Amino acid sequence: MGTYILRRLLLTIVIVWGALSLLFLLFQGIPGNSIESRYNDRYLQPTIKKNFEREYGLDKPVVVQYAKYWVRFVQGDLGRLQDGLRLPVRARFREEAAPQPKSGRQGEREQTPG
Repeated sequence: MGTYILRRLLLTIVIVWGALSLLFLLFQGIPGNSIESRYNDRYLQPTIKKNFEREYGLDKPVVVQYAKYWVRFVQGDLGRLQDGLRLPVRARFREEAAPQPKSGRQGEREQTPG
């Protein structure tokens, strides 16, 4: 039983590694980068574009980007939200997972005389 669990665990690690590596390579193969696709390149000043590339690590070689990709994955860093506040995604998950106050009884219909 122990060898079965160990084999399954190792197989899971290999599959996760393969899937994430494939995704990374697919995103690298897309022409342009995320900055060019998000902002119209015609209106984006070169200095602002360089700052974005430095912030997101797109100015580094692909091997360095891949290594940082794995470090962030292992640390559970899911990036930042692109909603203007730039909060970490994990903070949003915590906020959504927090218990919500109940505003009434659920499952009961409101009874109206009539």
